[in-house]
Amino acid sequence: MRRAFWIVPLVALLVLIGWRITQKNEAAAGGASQSGGARGGPGGGGAGGGKGGASSVEAATAGPQELVATVESVGTAVSPQTVRLSPQTAGRITFLNAREGDRVHAGDTLVKIDPTQVEGSVLQGIAGVSEAQARLAQAQATIGSSDVAVESAIRNQRAALASAQAKLNQARKTQSAQIAAAQAAVTQQGEAAKVAQANVASAEAQEQAAQANLNAAQVKFTRTENLFKQGFIAAQDVDDARAQAETARGQVRVAQQAANGARAQVGAANAQKAAAQANVLVVQRDTQATIVSAEADVRSAQASLESALANRAQKPANQRNLDALNASVRAAQGQLNQASAQRANTELHSPVDGMVTDRAADPGSLAQPGTPVLTVQVIKRLYVEASFPVELSGQIRPDAEATVTFDAVPEKTFTGRISDLNRAADPQSRQFTIRVLLDNRDEILRPGMFGHIKIVTSKRTPPVVIPLDAVTEKDGKATVSVLSTDNVVENREVKLGGRDEMNVEILDGLAEGDRVVTVHLRALKDGQKVQVSDASAKPREGGRRRKP
Repeated sequence: MRRAFWIVPLVALLVLIGWRITQKNEAAAGGASQSGGARGGPGGGGAGGGKGGASSVEAATAGPQELVATVESVGTAVSPQTVRLSPQTAGRITFLNAREGDRVHAGDTLVKIDPTQVEGSVLQGIAGVSEAQARLAQAQATIGSSDVAVESAIRNQRAALASAQAKLNQARKTQSAQIAAAQAAVTQQGEAAKVAQANVASAEAQEQAAQANLNAAQVKFTRTENLFKQGFIAAQDVDDARAQAETARGQVRVAQQAANGARAQVGAANAQKAAAQANVLVVQRDTQATIVSAEADVRSAQASLESALANRAQKPANQRNLDALNASVRAAQGQLNQASAQRANTELHSPVDGMVTDRAADPGSLAQPGTPVLTVQVIKRLYVEASFPVELSGQIRPDAEATVTFDAVPEKTFTGRISDLNRAADPQSRQFTIRVLLDNRDEILRPGMFGHIKIVTSKRTPPVVIPLDAVTEKDGKATVSVLSTDNVVENREVKLGGRDEMNVEILDGLAEGDRVVTVHLRALKDGQKVQVSDASAKPREGGRRRKP
């Protein structure tokens, strides 16, 4: 059917071109007859041949021109985002205020379902959360106070241990100081005893000296007294000798008393030394008892601290209990969230700005989970999906330019780019799919429209390009009719290169600036002179066909 639509305009175009050339030929023939045979003479003696004079043709000049290579296919317009609104909770529809063709915005409430059944679940969930939170708060208060008591006891026992340890250290220092003092007293009394003993020895020596003096004085007195009795000496000498003896006897008594005093001092010093030594033992015994008591206090404080630290072992169990209660709160909150979500699911909102394209239910009907009630499609932008043979996969690239025309909108051409290209081909059809994104802000297009896609695969500008209409291909050879400066025809064989819909590249046989015939009614022969129409043009730009 589509080919039939194109044939009728093509036939009309050919008829129009033929009619126009005929009119120009007739005008040219009339002018030639009036000029008296200037171009070939009367009777048709020129290059155009007798009847009607020179042929009228259209020509184009060879030169650089952009060649646009394209591939074509057919496709279907689809929405880039199709949302099928279906409830997650079964219930009766109480509100549905949208129909096919209505425009909706993101966030619009489109469907409401009776929420009575889920309200009870929400209230039950709220109660469950409150109960779980109360249990958690109670456990936190109890465990918190217990933890505070445990930590306080630990701090107190640590302080008690530190105090006991300090007392023990002080007792040890006191013992050392007291024993050192007692030992010093023993040493001091020992030194005093030595001094007293030395005094005894000195006193005894003096006593001996005094006794010796006494003995000598007594002997002298006795001899003097005998001499007196014999009348050899005077009585005064006897008295002097007696006085010396008495003096010596007094000195002996003094020396004896001094020796006895020294001996008494030795006894006292020895007694004091013995007392100091006994005091050392007493100090050692007393201070050792204090140290033993302090050590016992330290051990008791350490035991109490270990007992207090042992109470910390309850903390992991308490923490696990709190974790369990927290989990209960989260579980209750999850049930509440689920119930709230179910309640929220009783209202269906449009997630996009678009148009309602399908309505599958009415108010009062029963909605089922997974069954669409409304379908909303985005139409401000549309994809055109099309398939191409896998052989073209190397030519079609992502983001390539594409034009699309639609049978429903024949007067407008849409331009877009390939946004999606599936590199994997269908194993059965051996074709791959592309998507062209089109701007449809005017909402001219609709999903489901049938379109024709033309994709640009390459663009280049060869130096010598002519219209395809100027080339005649036969038996694998290509020829063109080249015009000289005086419009004489030369049929020349050329080598063709790349081409698009309207123009072709000439690799050999033409040079830039050569003119070639593009439109003529009759076959042209070498050397034939023609008349070039004013409709002659350069190669058509962009490789686009002129509309019929």
